[in-house]
Amino acid sequence: MSLTRKQLKDLQLDEATIEEIIAAHVSTIDGLRNERDAALAATAQVEELTRERDELRARVEGLTAALQEQSEAQAAFEEYLTQETEQRMREAKEAALRAALEEEGCNRYAVELILRQIDLDKAVLSDGSVINAGDLIAPLKEKYAPFFAKPTRIPTPAVEPPVSSEGALDISDVSRMSVEEINRSWSAVRSALSKGAM
Repeated sequence: MSLTRKQLKDLQLDEATIEEIIAAHVSTIDGLRNERDAALAATAQVEELTRERDELRARVEGLTAALQEQSEAQAAFEEYLTQETEQRMREAKEAALRAALEEEGCNRYAVELILRQIDLDKAVLSDGSVINAGDLIAPLKEKYAPFFAKPTRIPTPAVEPPVSSEGALDISDVSRMSVEEINRSWSAVRSALSKGAM
């Protein structure tokens, strides 16, 4: 409710007092209006800051989720790299130990079986070869000695076909032979007959 000059005159106040009261009243109203405007501006600013805060929270949550996904992807990638490195190291150790087993005289058909008996974690790989291969293979050479046996070369006796002391047959020899002798030496007789026919 506003204060008017008429209301103050009705209270039988003098003109100077009325002016002072009106001036004080206007000053109070102006002060209240300024406070109200400042409060409205502050409210608008609070609303803007609240909106910005909510947007930033949403962005932070999105970035947090992305960071979590990135961390999981990085961990999965590092695990894959570790497995891949271990697999390659294992394959290199196996290849080097295969070569060492063959060099030690292991039967080539038994190399894979003997290789399974070696603990690859104990193999030390350097420049493509296992530097402690001898230590790893020595117990297996004892345990599986037949697989490491060197082949023994046995000479084969010369083949000497039987030679007839009588020499080759001719037609005159065949004519003197009995039926039994012809049957017994049929291949020689046939050869002699074919030669005689020529």
